[in-house]
Amino acid sequence: MDSKKVLYFGRNTSLIKSLVMQLSGTLHCDITFVDNDDDFNQALQQDFSLLLIDEPLSEVQRALVSALPEKAESINLKEFCLNHHSDRVLQQRIEHQDSLINALINSIPDLIFFKDKQSRFLGCNNQFEVFAGHDESVILGQTDDVFFERQQAIMCQQQDLQVVTSGESLTSEEILTYHNGEQHWIDMLKVPFSDKQGKVMGLVGVGRDITEKRKSEKRLKRAAIVYETTQEGIFITDVEGTILSINPSFTRITGFNESDVVGFTPAILKSGRHDEAFYQSLWHQLGSHGSWHGEIVNKRKNGELFHQWLNISSVLDAQGQVINYVATFTDLSKLKETEEKLRYVKMHDSLTGLANRLFFIQRLDELMQRAQRNGHCLAVMHLDIERFSRFNKNLGHGFGDKLLKEVAQQLTHFCNKKDVVARFGSDEYALILDELCNEQDAAQVAKDIEQMLSCGLTVDGNTLYLNCNIGISLYPDDGETPDSLIGNADAALQRVKQDRTHYYEFYTEEITLAAQRQFTLEKELRMALRKDEFEVYFQPQLSLKQNCVTGVETLLRWNHPSYGLIEPAQFLAVAEECDLISQIDFWVIRQACLQAKAWQDQGLNFGRLAVNISLSSLTQNNLIADLMAVLKQSECQGQWLEFEMFEDVLSADSSVVRANLKNITKLGIQLALDDYGMGSSSLYHMKNISIGKLKISREFLRNAHVDPVEKAIIKSIISLGDNLAIDVVSEGVETDIQSDYVQDLGCDLVQGYHVVAPMRRAEAAFYLRCNQ
Repeated sequence: MDSKKVLYFGRNTSLIKSLVMQLSGTLHCDITFVDNDDDFNQALQQDFSLLLIDEPLSEVQRALVSALPEKAESINLKEFCLNHHSDRVLQQRIEHQDSLINALINSIPDLIFFKDKQSRFLGCNNQFEVFAGHDESVILGQTDDVFFERQQAIMCQQQDLQVVTSGESLTSEEILTYHNGEQHWIDMLKVPFSDKQGKVMGLVGVGRDITEKRKSEKRLKRAAIVYETTQEGIFITDVEGTILSINPSFTRITGFNESDVVGFTPAILKSGRHDEAFYQSLWHQLGSHGSWHGEIVNKRKNGELFHQWLNISSVLDAQGQVINYVATFTDLSKLKETEEKLRYVKMHDSLTGLANRLFFIQRLDELMQRAQRNGHCLAVMHLDIERFSRFNKNLGHGFGDKLLKEVAQQLTHFCNKKDVVARFGSDEYALILDELCNEQDAAQVAKDIEQMLSCGLTVDGNTLYLNCNIGISLYPDDGETPDSLIGNADAALQRVKQDRTHYYEFYTEEITLAAQRQFTLEKELRMALRKDEFEVYFQPQLSLKQNCVTGVETLLRWNHPSYGLIEPAQFLAVAEECDLISQIDFWVIRQACLQAKAWQDQGLNFGRLAVNISLSSLTQNNLIADLMAVLKQSECQGQWLEFEMFEDVLSADSSVVRANLKNITKLGIQLALDDYGMGSSSLYHMKNISIGKLKISREFLRNAHVDPVEKAIIKSIISLGDNLAIDVVSEGVETDIQSDYVQDLGCDLVQGYHVVAPMRRAEAAFYLRCNQ
């Protein structure tokens, strides 16, 4: 078909273009556009088959048009264009409405889609494109199985079939998987749509993402479970503080039901323990920081007070304004009970239930402050039971514990309620006597306690008569602090135990001075060991019949830099107390071994060289090993030595001591009992330990020539030695009378200043040479 030539005269080119687009399906046209009079007049001279006029014509122009050949069709578009314009306006309105509808559904955050009866997509919104992962142009005409995994696609198509078949809408909540693999909860609504005849043509689907809603519901459900089941009490108030809600634990802890408190303020729980300033501070903290926490005492419904740990937090709206307060609290009653029990355990002796040292010191500090305010005095007593260990040893520790508890009970009953009784350990007790008038009051209490104990206490049917020692310090005279008062009472107690002339003593400054001297002496003793200030002297033992040396005793002296030569009686007791005695013993033993070897090398006869050894040294597990080492280093033989000890050593309840004594004799060293008859051993012990010598104490010898009892004792010891084939030595022989007397009683061996005084090393060697 030949292309038609069309002449258009007019200025509405956009309309013509629209018309041409509509005609392009049926016409093949070459269009000449003319939009001014001159061009139009010239164009009329050309050949064309169709003239379209869309402008008013002048007289001349109308004449020219009327003269056109018949084959040229002329159309006045005024009428036509008006009609076409009306259709176009309608079309534009439809397009505008479509645009609005598209904008509307694309602005909705829900998934929106359209399907035909075969579940093919007819359209969707932008949110659905995100869901499917494709643009609408790709989605149109496709089904779910193109975009989604199989099970999800089958489910969607089954729902579609149900909707278009039944003609009824369908709602469901389902988990759908997005194209990126994320799973979302979707609240889906599918509605059928029909044509004018009511025939179902397809469906519209709207899916709302409720994932966050589901999460929120889950969180709320968990919160509700916590709210209902937590052990903490919870209540919620409005901004005015009126209680709106409580949880079950609130009722369990306080006893108040919901009906008791809802509509009221938390003031219903007030205990009266806190003043107004406390609550003002609470509200200030809550207002400035949005929260408050702390311990508070509140009241249960039954009136019982209880401690709680309370947390209050503000709840804000979107504008940051407080709309509620949430309070949670924990009942601290059991914790307080536990704390009180722990405090009791911490502050009391587990055996007797008395106060312990820590509680005693705290209470003493309080009473001292009160005494200072009120101007009265108080006393601290430190008390111990004499020889308590014998009860444990003879009757068992269980019996000893019962005795300690009985003493505690008697002391508690004896003292006033305002006084304090404490156990400091083992058999030591301490008392605070409050509000005393004078020193005599404290002395009377001490006398009463001593009388109470000495009259006898009954334990398990046994009546026990106890002796005690008591040291007393007074406030404010004897100390300004608890430690000084307790320390001075203890110092007084130690003085009582040393003197043994009475059972109680008040603290004096002289006691402190003595203690300071002892402390200084201890320090100097340690220095003496390091500086080698000790020296050994030697005192021979003689046979009166043979007039020869049978042995030599090694005696310790201290060359003190300030006080000169000091004898052992002045420092050995301190050495015992400060655990230096074993070191001193071994220093002497080492000197004796070296001297014995030297005299042996010189051919001097000294019998055995005797060394004093303490019970403390004999309790050492490494004693024998150390002795063997000293003997080896000094090249000294055991048979050159003799160890002197007090007879109390034999009765020591120690397997270590017994084993050491036996092993000492195995080394060849002879054992001698010094001051025999002054101790507490029995003859039975001498059966089990090999003793080579008995030394009669100078105490028996001093008046033996005029005292028949002492004479009998000496004779008994000599007789015992003869019967057991043990040498007997009388020591402390200082006069001719004593020397002749013991010889007449049958004792040949003597030692003392009458025989020869202790000598230094060189003098002793000279003496031995002269008495070979």
